[in-house]
Amino acid sequence: MSIHIQARGFPLSKALKAAVEKHMLEILVSHEGIRGVDVRLEDINGKHRGGVDKRCQVILKQDNAPALILRSTQADMYLAIRNCAAGRPAPDHSPAGRPWLPRQQPNRG
Repeated sequence: MSIHIQARGFPLSKALKAAVEKHMLEILVSHEGIRGVDVRLEDINGKHRGGVDKRCQVILKQDNAPALILRSTQADMYLAIRNCAAGRPAPDHSPAGRPWLPRQQPNRG
């Protein structure tokens, strides 16, 4: 399982990298069948303009299933990362009628 992080339009700080790794590791640990995660962070308007322009896109590569794409655009990059980690799928890329990553049930046997 691997996590690949790419920043577009700004340098990737240690703090942002740590936040991404923390949230994506939680996904990898709690869900079976994910073999990799690609994360793209982007400042859409650039560093000189503010607003709701911080985008996080997460591509979850699954075993024996299509990749799932999660996307969030917020005024704060950390919030965008948390939204993606919470499982808010991009509606135009999610498989129709398929629930997003149901939590693994603990073995109570």
